[in-house]
Amino acid sequence: EGQPDWSKIVVVGHSQGSGHAGYLAKKHPMKAAILLAGPQDTTAAGPASWMSAPSETPADRYLSFTHRDDFFDSSSQIAAVRLLREDPKAQPTLVDHQNPNRPIVMSEAEVRDPHMSVITPQFEDVWSGLLDQAIQ
Repeated sequence: EGQPDWSKIVVVGHSQGSGHAGYLAKKHPMKAAILLAGPQDTTAAGPASWMSAPSETPADRYLSFTHRDDFFDSSSQIAAVRLLREDPKAQPTLVDHQNPNRPIVMSEAEVRDPHMSVITPQFEDVWSGLLDQAIQ
């Protein structure tokens, strides 16, 4: 009927775009949202209100990949993903370059720029693993 079939869409965003992807998944019943190096939608006052709003996308369909040394603070990124997943105790699984089988993954690999590293080809297997999880 001229509208997207949101249930067939997997949205992916990096950095600020991961917040955009998460926000879209809150508003529309998506297949999944993959958040790379983010979201950063928090301040000293706490997370942005949209993060704790009811979600049209099931909470377990938010997937994440970040680098431990991200200058935007990987611990706050993981905290945001926990909020989106409605799982305050969720822990990231450490990966190097392999295909992950968990929804929240983090790299400790030696890289030049931790924030940008998660979108470089060296992590293609990680992206594939997240996408495999997203389309299940």
